[in-house]
Amino acid sequence: MLNSGKTFKSAVIGVCLSIAANAQKLPNIQPGSVRAPADIKIDGKTTEWNNQFKAYNHATDVFYTLSNDDDNLYLTVQATDAAIIRKINSGGVCLTIQPTGKKNDKDAFRVVYPVIIPTAGKAGGGVVMVSSIKRLAASDNEHLTEKEADSIMMARNKLFNQRAKWIGALGFKDLDSLISVYNDDGLKAAGRYDAKGAFTCEMAISLKRLGLSVDNPVKFSYHILLNGVSLFGSSRPVQSISIVAGGMPMGGGEGQDMAKVMMDGGGAAATDFWGEYILTKK
Repeated sequence: MLNSGKTFKSAVIGVCLSIAANAQKLPNIQPGSVRAPADIKIDGKTTEWNNQFKAYNHATDVFYTLSNDDDNLYLTVQATDAAIIRKINSGGVCLTIQPTGKKNDKDAFRVVYPVIIPTAGKAGGGVVMVSSIKRLAASDNEHLTEKEADSIMMARNKLFNQRAKWIGALGFKDLDSLISVYNDDGLKAAGRYDAKGAFTCEMAISLKRLGLSVDNPVKFSYHILLNGVSLFGSSRPVQSISIVAGGMPMGGGEGQDMAKVMMDGGGAAATDFWGEYILTKK
């Protein structure tokens, strides 16, 4: 008879095989509109989706679903590969909405999450925090017992929630470029690890903020980018961020530094893709 540790390991292996098979079946880009579940919550959990997604993008190696209800546009992204999870925790997921459908629209809206900012007054605080998440994310759940996996999941989520308290934003009227996750401005975001080691990132953006409505649905373009490097990994406080054309957030004078890191190969390369969407009614 198998003990609980071996049973959990077998379950993890089964889940991994299932994930791989599901990824092969899903389209690369979500093909149509999706009505968000009535009970949707921005909490990093995929319970309301039954952990099912509408697409698996091979350029970024993430599962994702773009959906809407009458009030918000939602993005749910899940990564199961440790390297991709590290990339998200280092540089965030950047969602760009082009209401006109043109990819070079200057009036685009951009949301970045998570934005990791160093603890003020602690030298290297940001670097230490990101490195800790990397070590946790690199753990191989296949070799853990169920109890160990639950403990690591709680540690991962505690560490993530302590630091991932900011959302980057650009193009939104009367909004700062860096806002708290506890805002009342129509932008919500959350991230969470599950016991199998997968990481889910969720965003919700008010349709009013985007100038969109289900009563007058129009086709718009969206761009999803994984930044790939930590742009806030220094002891300098970051007062605000801006986002360049490529979708990467730059804080204070760190833009040039991070651009150099990318050119020197010092960080994981950014990956991205485009899609189109039309809001759907109930």
